[in-house]
Amino acid sequence: MNELSFFFSIFVVLSGFAFLVYRIERWWYGRRRFRHLFRFSWLNISYLVLIVSFIAAILVVVSGVVAWLWVSLICLLLFLFLPNTARAMTWLFRSRDNRQRDKSGEAPDIYTLAITSDPENANAYYHRGFILAQKGDIDRAISDYDRAIELDPKHLEAHINRGFIYANRGDITRALADFTQAICIAPDSAMAFCMRGSVFATKGDLENAIADFDQALVLNPGVQLAYNNRGNVFIEKGDFGRAIDDFDQVIALNPKYAIAYRNRGCAYAEKGEIAPALADLNEAIDLAPHDAPAYANRGNIHAKEGELILAIKDFSLAISLGLEKPEIFISRGRAYFDLGRLEKAFADFSQAVSLDPTRPDGYFYRGLSHMRSRNLDRAIVDFEQCIALDPQNHPPFFNRGLSYLMRREPDKAIQDFSQAIAYGTKDPEAHYNRGLAHLMKGDFKRALVDLDIYISFVPENVDGYYNRAIAYFGRKDLDRALEDLNLALHINPNDAAVRLKRGEVYHELGEAEKAISDLEGARALGLPPHIDRGVDELLQQLKRC
Repeated sequence: MNELSFFFSIFVVLSGFAFLVYRIERWWYGRRRFRHLFRFSWLNISYLVLIVSFIAAILVVVSGVVAWLWVSLICLLLFLFLPNTARAMTWLFRSRDNRQRDKSGEAPDIYTLAITSDPENANAYYHRGFILAQKGDIDRAISDYDRAIELDPKHLEAHINRGFIYANRGDITRALADFTQAICIAPDSAMAFCMRGSVFATKGDLENAIADFDQALVLNPGVQLAYNNRGNVFIEKGDFGRAIDDFDQVIALNPKYAIAYRNRGCAYAEKGEIAPALADLNEAIDLAPHDAPAYANRGNIHAKEGELILAIKDFSLAISLGLEKPEIFISRGRAYFDLGRLEKAFADFSQAVSLDPTRPDGYFYRGLSHMRSRNLDRAIVDFEQCIALDPQNHPPFFNRGLSYLMRREPDKAIQDFSQAIAYGTKDPEAHYNRGLAHLMKGDFKRALVDLDIYISFVPENVDGYYNRAIAYFGRKDLDRALEDLNLALHINPNDAAVRLKRGEVYHELGEAEKAISDLEGARALGLPPHIDRGVDELLQQLKRC
């Protein structure tokens, strides 16, 4: 009996091993796919053999009948000679461990081994696709998910994971189809609703996005991602209060969720509450020091507040952390531009253009840099490219018109300012500069029309009255010219150019004393040397008379 007991013990252990494998299989695949155990495959045959071995070993222990010992021994030998059985068992024990420590690169081979053992094992395809997706082999991952779904059309996780890949690729139609199918398979899956809501949000279908996030939270009020993504949708809708409420919920569920602080900071910033916005972004950065978007968002706030040095520092940190997006370079370039650091601004705008040659704003701001540097030819080229990409945006026309005006090409300037006015009729500056272009041509009548419009919008600006006075002076309407110059000096009594012009008007009216007073007053305020010489000659002439 000692020898028999020894054999009993061996077979009980072996049978216990077999049963453990069986339980792992049942747990691994889940109840929904338990039916795979009843389909013919060599793997399932091996389970059957091991279970029989287990039962025979139990009967030996209970009854003491040696015949059952031989049954167990035969089953064990049969198990050892079944095709691929041993390797399949190895896969079962190692698969979860390899999925968790994927760095070895061994897991996909093990799943491939499982597929070789059981080519109709949908779950093996799903897990291999999961590992491949983590490794960045997206096409092969999709192929495995396709096969898993082909074998098991109700494979929830395969639909969700494939939908996630499609969403990341921007294939909205296929992503929506996968998540919708996942919802049909499992209407109680909060994650499926959450993921479909995220795709709706990307698509711009904000109402359906909110509806899906709402349903996800009904099914599971603890889904942080649903609160976070719904909050982002509320930001996009301009409902910043509700957005902040959602981010509050996320932070209440997980006080270490850095992204929620970052997003809440953005909501506060959009709401105009700068102090809490900066506090949240600072907290987000403390929790996740390598979160590049948090630095970029904080940089945007600093830029709006005029803290340009701090803004540049944050944009630079975001770029150094890998957020090399055109909008970041444009934002930093604008900060450099406002500081007068034109070379650095030009470099950033050029980098933005290089990263995305289809973005019009990169060309626009680079054109401004060229124009500020008086490199008018290159400025015009950039504005032309911007207009080609966005032909209904009035600022490029306006600034190209300014470039032509600075090059003393009034006809081209007038054409561009007219186009700018057509797209932005409430822009008084376009009327003002078109008026200057008309003055340059000597077309005083049209100049007066534009300058009248400009003054109606900006009644407290000296330049409007001064240039309208020049137009009246050109038409020999001296009284109205004098009236505008008086209005200009009422606004700014120390404007040398206005006082000089009024002196000229008084000279034309024959009022020598007033002319002398204004001319001397203009010289006292300071005039350019070449103008001062002419004024001196006129004063000598008036005094002789």
